[in-house]
Amino acid sequence: MIAKMKKYSFLVFHKQYDLFLARLRDLGVLHVEKKAEGAPEDEQLTKEINLLSQVEKTVPEVESYLLKDSIASKAEAFPDAIVFAEKLLSDFRQLQAEHQRVINSMNDLTKQISAMQVWGNYSTDKINALQDAGYRMRFFTCSPKSFDEDEFAQLYNAVVVAQTKELVYFVTVERRSVSVDVPADEVKLQEHNAEQLRTDLEALRHLLVAAEGNLQGWAIANINNLKAVCKELRSAIDWKTVHLNTTALAEDKLCLLEGYCPVENVPQLEEMLQDEHILFEAVDPT
Repeated sequence: MIAKMKKYSFLVFHKQYDLFLARLRDLGVLHVEKKAEGAPEDEQLTKEINLLSQVEKTVPEVESYLLKDSIASKAEAFPDAIVFAEKLLSDFRQLQAEHQRVINSMNDLTKQISAMQVWGNYSTDKINALQDAGYRMRFFTCSPKSFDEDEFAQLYNAVVVAQTKELVYFVTVERRSVSVDVPADEVKLQEHNAEQLRTDLEALRHLLVAAEGNLQGWAIANINNLKAVCKELRSAIDWKTVHLNTTALAEDKLCLLEGYCPVENVPQLEEMLQDEHILFEAVDPT
């Protein structure tokens, strides 16, 4: 249901205007009518609107980290809403980035484990020691149709490590002074074998728990800060929007403002207007 409104025009002396707007803001009953030709551009206002949009989108993100029985901290006092909002956003994004970094590392490690487990618990130290002794160990895959075990053993000193329907996994040993072209796809092993990678993955799981804890703790400490800074930014934006949609008259000595007030709030608005001796006109909107 659409609320019934009354349209108001206010004529206020310039010196009284800020105080008048403050009283309107405290009442919170007026919806300012924007100029037909549009308000002048204001870079600072645009910045604040964009910042408010970011903070408003961030609030539900932060709320998602609150546990069911969490008790959020009270909002802090802040002298500058813009600076505080930017810091809150920056801090939260950094925590999110660290959380995502750990998740990405875990995903990469899981893929490495899947790729390396077929090669068993190899030791890169022993492979390097073999190379120091003048031999090179290489790792390959190829399709079963392309692999002749006797021929590959004779030509390349190949030893099968594992075989599936799709691939044969094998290693070759050759002298470092000889470069042999093996008709297969060479594999570069990770520094750690699958078992060692699983240990690395477990360490990352602990880091993930810590990163999630950091986000939960930050949410408890700052969700009310975000809501408070949202309110302050909205107030500042409304204030500037009103100023930008005010018409200056009589060589800037008078200010003309138009807006709408819900009918149920008319008595308190007009009481304030009478108290402040504000000249106004009220009509039913057409």
